[in-house]
Amino acid sequence: MLEILPEVIADNREQVYLLLRRYLSLKKPFLLRSELWDEFENFCQEHSAAESLCKSAFRKIIAKTQEAAPLVRDRDHRAFEHGVVR
Repeated sequence: MLEILPEVIADNREQVYLLLRRYLSLKKPFLLRSELWDEFENFCQEHSAAESLCKSAFRKIIAKTQEAAPLVRDRDHRAFEHGVVR
């Protein structure tokens, strides 16, 4: 299933960007499966322009994702992960 990910992202670039920004805006070091799914569902309900993404195989990928650890950068572009500067 992951082999289709680049194509889905290319076809839905703006919507994927908005979804990832939404995940980052939660400002959590880890996102659990339920959080990923709930935010995806909310995103799909709020963004009618994301219909193709929300009905694509990307939906299954999000549904099967166990957890995520978003990487956040500060103003100096230093990567923070789990509260540790890398």
